[in-house]
Amino acid sequence: MRLNPNAKECPKCGKKAGQSPDVREESPIPWWGSILCIIIGIATWVVSATFEIAGLDEAARALVYIPLGSLFAMSLKRD
Repeated sequence: MRLNPNAKECPKCGKKAGQSPDVREESPIPWWGSILCIIIGIATWVVSATFEIAGLDEAARALVYIPLGSLFAMSLKRD
């Protein structure tokens, strides 16, 4: 529900406008999707190390580190 920019309070609950909580950040993929990407990345990393496939090694690192960073970034409180 959107408030009129000039409204002083919410028409439903009566709370004053401008006192809303901080905007909640959400990851574009769910947490379980991040975990799944990490598991697939680890498996790919092991396969690439076993068969010495250089390009696959870099892709596997991305599959591990990018979702890992996303998971921790969403859990940090920003001021």
